[in-house]
Amino acid sequence: MQLIKDLWRGDISLVKTYWLFGVAPSVIFYLALTYVQHQGDILASGFGVLFVCGFVLFFFIIYSGFICIAIWRSANKYQGMKKYAILAKVAAIFGVMALIKAALEMFGIGPHS
Repeated sequence: MQLIKDLWRGDISLVKTYWLFGVAPSVIFYLALTYVQHQGDILASGFGVLFVCGFVLFFFIIYSGFICIAIWRSANKYQGMKKYAILAKVAAIFGVMALIKAALEMFGIGPHS
């Protein structure tokens, strides 16, 4: 629980917040979405649809929003080169946008690459 509080306040270093709690889970989530997109039988059952929708909603609404705020706050407290704090903020925004695009494509909404 203390870790969650520290992340929320931006008290974890920017490097850890960005890479360990931002990038790594996003890559895992993206790989999971890609797998589900290629496994039509997962979405064929009611349970599969509920599980995937719940997972997507959790990641987007709760985790992505939380970690985007955590990265932003950690970047605000970053004592190193200003450009790294700015880049972290820009990357957090683009990361969330990429995840939203992937989820929309999974459900057949929006443009396909």
